[in-house]
Amino acid sequence: MFNSFKSYFLEKEAKTILLETSENVNHFWARFFKKKKITQRRAPVLRQASTLCTMGSCFANELRNAFTEAGFRILPLLESGSYNLFSNSSYEIPDWGKWDERVHYQWYNPASLLLEARIAFSLDNLPDRSVFPCKKNGQNVYQDPYRRLVFADSEAKLIELRTEMDHGIRTAFEDAEAFVFTLGLTEAWWDKSNKLALCADPDYGNPDSKSSCFFQNMNFADCYNAMESLITLINDKRGSSIPIFLSVSPIPLARTFRNVDVVIANSNSKSILRTVAAEICEKYQNVIYFPSYEICMNDQDSFCKTDGRHVNSYKVQSIIKFFRDSYLIN
Repeated sequence: MFNSFKSYFLEKEAKTILLETSENVNHFWARFFKKKKITQRRAPVLRQASTLCTMGSCFANELRNAFTEAGFRILPLLESGSYNLFSNSSYEIPDWGKWDERVHYQWYNPASLLLEARIAFSLDNLPDRSVFPCKKNGQNVYQDPYRRLVFADSEAKLIELRTEMDHGIRTAFEDAEAFVFTLGLTEAWWDKSNKLALCADPDYGNPDSKSSCFFQNMNFADCYNAMESLITLINDKRGSSIPIFLSVSPIPLARTFRNVDVVIANSNSKSILRTVAAEICEKYQNVIYFPSYEICMNDQDSFCKTDGRHVNSYKVQSIIKFFRDSYLIN
C-alpha cells in the first residue's frame, strides 16, 4: 500500500516516526500505529531558492535556522550596522552559538504576529507604541516590549532601533515569496495604554513593567480573528496566491499564568491554536497546514532529555526534509 511513498528519516529515528509523501494519505490509525508513518500529499509551490518569511515562537527560530541550511533565503533580517544600538542587556547566547537578530525575532501569540503585519503595512489606525523604562544589572535601559528582549541604553537609541527592526520586518512582508507562521501559545500580555499585544510576559526581561500590562488568555475567537486579519492583510497587499504555511509549535508552555496545572494549560493552548490553523486553512486556498506539531507529539524522542520541551536538532532536520519534499517544485 505504501510502496509508492518516499520516506525521510535519520538513523536515530529509524525506530520512531517515518515521514512520507503520497497522493494517497493514510486514513487509518491502526496503520499508523503499526508503521509509525505520517503521510502528506505533495503541494509543489516553492523553488529551492525561494525567499521565506518565517515568524513565530522559538520553534519557528529552529525552523528558520534549518531552512537557511537547506538553501532558502530567510527573512526578516536586521542590518548588522544596527547591532550597536542594542544594550548589553539584550545579548543572549542562543543554541546556534552566537548572538544576532534571530534572538529578538520571535513572537509567541497570534496577536503579536498580527501587530507586526499591521506595522509592516503601515496601517493608519495603529496606536503609538510604548517604551518601557527599566533597570538591568543596575543600569537604566529602555525596552521595546513588543519584541523579544530588545533593550537600548537610551530612549532615542531604542526608537532608532525600533525603526530599523520595523524596516527589516517590512522588507520581509514585501519581498517574501512565501510565509511560514508558527503559533506558540494563547496566554498573552497586553499594554494597558494602547491595548497592543506584548511579545512576552513581563517577567521575561522586565518584571518592573508588570504594572503597565495586563494578562488575558486568548480564546478561540481571539486567535481566529487575529489570524484571519493577518491572512487578509497579506492577501490584500501581496495577492491571494502567495503560499502561507501555518504550523503549531510542539514546544510546551514553560509556565502558565492561569490557575490550572501547566499540563492542562498547555493542552488547552495548543488545542485552540491547532483548531484555528485548521479553520484558517479550510477557508483560504493559499494557506497550507504543515504538521510539525503532529510529527513531534507522536514521537516523544523528539524532545531534549534535559528539559523535555525543546526539539532535538535531528528531528528539526527531518521536519525540514519533509517540508522540502512536500512543497518544492522539482
